[in-house]
Amino acid sequence: MKYAPIVPPFNLDGIRYGGYHMALAHKLASSPAYFNFYKERMQWGQFVIVDNGVAEVHSGDVDEPMPFPEVVRLANLLGADEVVMPDDINSGTRTLELYAEFAASVEPKRQMVVPHGDTLDEWQECARKLSRTAAATLGVSRGLDRIGSSRVEGLKWLVTLGVVRVMHIHLLGIQAHPRREIDACLAAYPGIRGVDSGVAAAYAQRGWFLKSVVESPVRLRPDEPVDPVLLRHNLNLMGAWCRGESSEG
Repeated sequence: MKYAPIVPPFNLDGIRYGGYHMALAHKLASSPAYFNFYKERMQWGQFVIVDNGVAEVHSGDVDEPMPFPEVVRLANLLGADEVVMPDDINSGTRTLELYAEFAASVEPKRQMVVPHGDTLDEWQECARKLSRTAAATLGVSRGLDRIGSSRVEGLKWLVTLGVVRVMHIHLLGIQAHPRREIDACLAAYPGIRGVDSGVAAAYAQRGWFLKSVVESPVRLRPDEPVDPVLLRHNLNLMGAWCRGESSEG
């Protein structure tokens, strides 16, 4: 599984050689340096996904979502490999409506769709319908925990449904107990293409080495610089876990 680290803009140089990236649309719009960094990643032949920013609105890091046509414009200027299609974290029905409205604005091979729902049945129905589109990738968020299920159970269901035979799978975010969650998700489906997470930088911001078991989830403070040495340690450890290696840090 590939790892796309989310780090503060001040620390972008620490992920220059990673090869798999998640760029945040609102930062692409507000920072020429941030945009140029990911433009260079494209020029180097690395894989770049542009996130639509909905999760950042939900977490309070951004006040309001960027209009999706602007997300597409930025992704096209960048030449991004993939774009997270518009979604509604609280509604599978609204997520499907948004996809139908904007599907024609992004080539199917560049689309990542993300199912949602207020219940497990709604999430499954949304995932089932999105899997029948021509989108290349299905993103699995942490929202399943909120509705009485888990991402591991969601992955097992996607395997049973056969979605993994026709779409790439990407995990959107890892937070609490990263080693435990990574191992469990890979056990459920070893073919997961990748995951994005700011957990390595979030722990480094607090002066912590990322260990296999952590006590509680911590959130990345988006604009707070990180000690580069500690960040590198945590990034290396996350990368090893994503590759299925047994490093304990």
